[in-house]
Amino acid sequence: MSSKTSIVAAAALAVVSWGASAAIAAADPTPAPPGPAAPNAAGPKTSIDSDGVFIVGKDIAPGTYATAGPTDGHRCYWRRMNDPDPHAKNNVIDSALTAKPQVVLIDPTDKAFKTSGCQPWHVTDAAPDSTGPGPNISPQARAAMAILGGLGGLGGGPAPAPAPAPAAPAPAP
Repeated sequence: MSSKTSIVAAAALAVVSWGASAAIAAADPTPAPPGPAAPNAAGPKTSIDSDGVFIVGKDIAPGTYATAGPTDGHRCYWRRMNDPDPHAKNNVIDSALTAKPQVVLIDPTDKAFKTSGCQPWHVTDAAPDSTGPGPNISPQARAAMAILGGLGGLGGGPAPAPAPAPAAPAPAP
């Protein structure tokens, strides 16, 4: 077979193969893989009825939420998070473990909210128990730092005055 005939035969085979694969693909009864999930038509919920991690803006709406406290025999634990992964480093914005009713502000910038052992949470107009100590530090950690800072002279008061300058040496006679 000449090289020209080989090239023409290879091209014809490629065209026939392409046509056959297109026909098989068109006849394939396998459904297409699912695309992105359709958004929740009702929008994020404004109540939390179970333990879990809830994505802010997707699972739950940001806002101020209240719970009557822990379920029987438990402590109510909640955590506002920077990251939906509860095990991620530096993801705690604010948290508490308590036996009392709670009111928590979940900001639109929070990534997730975790709750465990609490009665249902519902949106409320009540003032939050805590406005949050700031990024990545829990109220318990802030209190411990204040205590330690006070013991070590590292916080809680004004900075100490600078030491006086040493006296100038006396002039030589």
